[in-house]
Amino acid sequence: MRFATVAGIIFAFGASFSSAQQLADRNRSATCGISEFVRKEGWTIPGLLGAKVKQRSHLTNLPGTFLTKLEPIEPEVTFTEMRCVSVERAEPEVKDLPIKILNLWSFDMGGSAYAYRLEYSEEAVENGKRAELASFSVVFFYDLDGSGQFTLMKHQTMKGGGWLIPAFVPEWAKNRGTPAPEK
Repeated sequence: MRFATVAGIIFAFGASFSSAQQLADRNRSATCGISEFVRKEGWTIPGLLGAKVKQRSHLTNLPGTFLTKLEPIEPEVTFTEMRCVSVERAEPEVKDLPIKILNLWSFDMGGSAYAYRLEYSEEAVENGKRAELASFSVVFFYDLDGSGQFTLMKHQTMKGGGWLIPAFVPEWAKNRGTPAPEK
């Protein structure tokens, strides 16, 4: 009798775990996987206009790249962001968010910026007053062709420090400052 009860409990537990695992797998496959958004006319990078150079250094892990910390004139701005409607639906939405810029960084080669990293927290506005929410987000903007238009907005993963440096260096930036081969 005791064995049958224990076996029944183990079976019930196994069946419920299996159902929960199937549900989790289904939800995982329905997760919004959109992390990049392209805008032909380029994205407006919050805080960039009039920002002052606060610190500049060479990155040893990205040869030829310089990292510049910028100080925005106005850290509380409105940011037009793209994100998924929900985790379950892979539907992008455009949303104007009140944000507080925590950090703004420029990545350049040969004196031309190829990426910006924006760290920010969302804010709530009530009766005309802003209040910082308990959030932290990072987004990168990329100039894909050297035109000065930052057309790609990319939300990078927080895993493994991937949010610290650009996910890639565009080809035009890699070649920046390199003399053309002699003919």
